[in-house]
Amino acid sequence: MAIDRAATLRNAEKLVRQGKVDAAITEYLRVVDDQPRDWNTANLLGDLYVRVGKSDKAVDQFIRIADHLCEQGFLSKGAALYKKVLKLQPDQEHALLQAGEIAAQQGFYADARAHLGAVVERRRARGDARGSAEVRIRIGSLDATDFDARIAAANARVEIDDVAGAVRDLADIATALIEKERQPDAIEVLRQAVALAPGDEAIRARLLDVSLAIAEARFRSGMVDDGLAIAKQLIEEDPTRAAQMAAFACQVAADVPDAGFAALELAADVSIGQGDWTAAAAALEQFVARVPSYTPALMRLVEVCVDGGLDAALQTAQEQLTDAYLAAGQASEARFIAEDLVTRQPSEQANIDRLRRSLELLGEADPNAIIAACINGLFPLTGTDLNGEDLTSFDGTTLAAETPAPDAPPVGSPSSEAATPVAPQSEPKGAAPDPAPIQPPAESQQRFAAPQPPSPGNTRREERHGLFELSANAVDIESILEGFESPAAETRHDEPESAEVDLTIVLDGMNRPPPPAPLPPPSGDNAARKPPTIQGGDIEGVFAELRGEASRRSAMAAAEQDFRRGLALQEAGDVDGSIAALQSASEAPSLRFATASRLARIFRDRGQTSEALHWCERAVQAPAPTPHDYHALLFELAELLEAEGEIVR
Repeated sequence: MAIDRAATLRNAEKLVRQGKVDAAITEYLRVVDDQPRDWNTANLLGDLYVRVGKSDKAVDQFIRIADHLCEQGFLSKGAALYKKVLKLQPDQEHALLQAGEIAAQQGFYADARAHLGAVVERRRARGDARGSAEVRIRIGSLDATDFDARIAAANARVEIDDVAGAVRDLADIATALIEKERQPDAIEVLRQAVALAPGDEAIRARLLDVSLAIAEARFRSGMVDDGLAIAKQLIEEDPTRAAQMAAFACQVAADVPDAGFAALELAADVSIGQGDWTAAAAALEQFVARVPSYTPALMRLVEVCVDGGLDAALQTAQEQLTDAYLAAGQASEARFIAEDLVTRQPSEQANIDRLRRSLELLGEADPNAIIAACINGLFPLTGTDLNGEDLTSFDGTTLAAETPAPDAPPVGSPSSEAATPVAPQSEPKGAAPDPAPIQPPAESQQRFAAPQPPSPGNTRREERHGLFELSANAVDIESILEGFESPAAETRHDEPESAEVDLTIVLDGMNRPPPPAPLPPPSGDNAARKPPTIQGGDIEGVFAELRGEASRRSAMAAAEQDFRRGLALQEAGDVDGSIAALQSASEAPSLRFATASRLARIFRDRGQTSEALHWCERAVQAPAPTPHDYHALLFELAELLEAEGEIVR
């Protein structure tokens, strides 16, 4: 049954003026029940409920009215009613949510975050984790420029098992941060995304690109430490990116070599840690190709090749490092490496030229003599010296000379004359013939009898070649005589063939005295006889070379004497005298490792770390007797570097 709305409202107002609030509420309630969309009456009813302390009923009326107003688009009026509700019940969740949404639509993000944040706390307090996460996701969507809220929203998606949505949101956030030129923050966001989806190659590639772009910007602006920190963190988190890091380092090195090399070492260390020495060397070779004369990279390449056993690459790396030292005027460093190259490949002319250039830069008066000393001191016949008696032909006979001996050697002839016959010379007309030579005893003739002459043709050269192939380190004497052309031999039918000298044995004989021979003492005539001469226009040049060889061997003997004296002085407690002697002996390439390593230890024990480091570095650049000795010295070098505060070299 319909009511008289106007009469009922007049009666309700009269009751209110009379102070009969409960009766007035009854009248207003009749109107609202009859006409639910009478919002004004409902609002009056809510106010009366508040006056009588019935907040719950008042809130119901206000929320019903506010929801309707919001649906109709009257957001401001609806927001006002929600605020009335919150004054009555601050934790009224529906009012908080609606008030927050209205504030967000009106652009009042602070109010929106406040209202929605209250809901988050309310739900968290009652243990509603999912509900709390949903509201946080909503807060993150309020303001696109509120990156902290957006990141929190992405993390909230993980709590509700929406990992894909979280990764998507983080990627969008990173894009927005990059647009705002906040690349470091973008990197952090992308790291979170990678942690959530390690197998997402697109996210990982994007993180790499952004990180390297920032690192490059830091390098080019002079902020090397900052750029290196970014690169280091990247490679530590994703070691599989070593190849990309190496390519990046080479790109940067074109303009900023020091920064590029620092980044390259990060990639090389990762490869070495994985046991991939070849990859580490390849990265360094790529860098050196971009910056050819960058000495630190070449030194690192040599180190990697040595430690990784990459002999083929080591040769090239040492050559490049020597050239770089020469170009920089670092003659001393170039000399050490060039000597090593020459001792391992004495037939390589380019290495000899490198050694010669370094010696010339050092101001050496006779570079050729030092080169010869290097070759003969380190390379051939040092461990297995061969005497003429040791050289046997293939038929088992001693190869003392390649030509037949004279019919009857004089008694007073030394062994060298027996091995080197004199070319026959024509006697002047009318000259009295020499008296018949005194024949030595039969056993002496048998001892010094020459072998049968070899077959004609080139068999001498073939036999000699085959003989010296027995030693992989044999010196090719023909290379010493290179450039000396023998004159054309005259055709003589009435004289025997000219004598041919085996200079290999002559050279070896100069290295040490021949063994004593049981010969009778020379007679007076034979003692006065001049040594035989060898035919040939350029033979004087040959003997000049041999005399130089003898001088060089004397220098080696002096160095060995200094070395022994240094050891004796050290044993006697004369450390200063020992240092002087060992430093003198270190000039000999064959003694450099032993002397330099000993000097390094002496200076280390005396607390002179800088001097110890200097001599230790010289020692590691010299050939070591065994790989064990070399590795032990490397450990000592590392300890010295650490003592000097050098953690990277």
